[in-house]
Amino acid sequence: MSLSLAEVEARNPAGARRKRFFCPRCQANGGRTPDLSVDQERGLYHCFKCGISGLLLEFQRRPEPSRGRKTRGRYVPPEGPPPEIPDEYVAGCRRDFPGSPADDYERSRGIDGVKTGMGFDPSYPFLIGDEWVNEPAVVFFFQDLEGRVVAKQGRMLRAAGSEDTAKITFGKISHGVFNVHVLSGEEVIVCEGPNTAAALVERGYPAIALGGKTTQDWLIEALAERRVWIGLDNDEPGRKAATELLEVLRSVGCEAELLLPPEEGQDWNDVLRENPSFRVPWVCPIPYEPTLEDVRAQCRRMLRHTSGEARDMLAEWEFALESGFKPARAWWRRYGKRLRTLL
Repeated sequence: MSLSLAEVEARNPAGARRKRFFCPRCQANGGRTPDLSVDQERGLYHCFKCGISGLLLEFQRRPEPSRGRKTRGRYVPPEGPPPEIPDEYVAGCRRDFPGSPADDYERSRGIDGVKTGMGFDPSYPFLIGDEWVNEPAVVFFFQDLEGRVVAKQGRMLRAAGSEDTAKITFGKISHGVFNVHVLSGEEVIVCEGPNTAAALVERGYPAIALGGKTTQDWLIEALAERRVWIGLDNDEPGRKAATELLEVLRSVGCEAELLLPPEEGQDWNDVLRENPSFRVPWVCPIPYEPTLEDVRAQCRRMLRHTSGEARDMLAEWEFALESGFKPARAWWRRYGKRLRTLL
């Protein structure tokens, strides 16, 4: 969604100069409190209720004459504390992920995104060349050690005129990591991209993603008491960053080793896609224990391919799963046999 400064100020009936306005997407008829935050110096806007973000039209650069293929632009977040990513937005994206185009994309790569808390946003903002567009995206959430989502990274599912997919990050990605709960264990593989970490998690390996190649002091402290495998990409920047991280970790007494992919230019996602049975050396996989969320995800996937009584029962089963373990168990004991017969 592209907004102009005039449209934003029109969402302030009182006419006062303030930083919060009513969001034209989720507060079209107003509301009790305005949730659209606008930085009128930088031209950035973000809604804390529905999660839309972007650059005001007045601050977007005028398109220059084309000199060939356009390059993909990237959003550079402002300095300062990370913006809040609303819990409602995160929960909604994760709830809509199973059975979505984002789920199909990840499963085509051999990844079950439910295990690492991926989400689906049908209208995620991307900066393509000089223009903001909204496209369906798989969303990766980065959390701090307290579990708060401090950044979201969207990967476009339908790239504009390119085989590659654009990606863009909102928030302070350096304040968190992807799949942070792994840091509660004794071993951890440190990767660059979320899909690389997710591919390792799919095979039972404890992996986190930095969203880049740099680490902050808070993460070094968190890794210091664990056995760390540095699995950055096997390219020149990746090898340089991995060697520097190894030196830093060993300087604080951490038991750390390099774990680069076997071939030049690869990441671990490439390796596991080419050979799904490949065993990562020296790291023992951890058996995965399915959760209610995994069962609900499978239920949502089956909903796409069923009709009639089976679909009605699957919808009831999904509602029971969302209600918790006891309601789900009670429903399955009563109707599970009938549902299995229909399927």
